[in-house]
Parts: sequence; structure tokens; C-alpha cells
Amino acid sequence: MTSETFQKTDKLALGKLRQGKQPWLVAKALMKFTHPVSVDDLAEAVRKDGYENHLNDWAKEHGGVEASILYHLRRFQKSGMAR
Repeated sequence: MTSETFQKTDKLALGKLRQGKQPWLVAKALMKFTHPVSVDDLAEAVRKDGYENHLNDWAKEHGGVEASILYHLRRFQKSGMAR
């Protein structure tokens, strides 16, 4: 998907996330890594938590799990929770 990597910052906390299971699952997976991680590695981690069950038909047709994770990671970056 992308060669870009992401890493949590000290601002990332599960309690501060906006409502929704998807951002929470992405944050939970990102918090497990102590080093920069790729979208593909995060996708593997969130699939174990049933992430695909939380995607609607539109999301499944427009990039699936990886695109959804990338969307949430970019939002985390904007709020300083990931770099």
C-alpha cells in the first residue's frame, strides 16, 4: 500500500479518541509497537481483532482495511498522536 511508516507519540491514549471502534482498534495496535510500523503490519494486527467486521460496504470497495487504517493514522498525525 505505502512504504510510509508510523509511530505513536506520547499523546496517543485510548481514552482520548473520538467515538468509534475503528480508530480505537488502530490506536490499540499502534500502541503495541515500540518502533515505526507500516500500514501492512498494522493491518495484520487489527485483522486479528476483527477490524474488517467494522467496515461498511463503501470502505470495503475503496481500499479496505489498509485504506481505512491509513485514514485513521493521518488523523492521528494531525492531532499529534502519531508521527
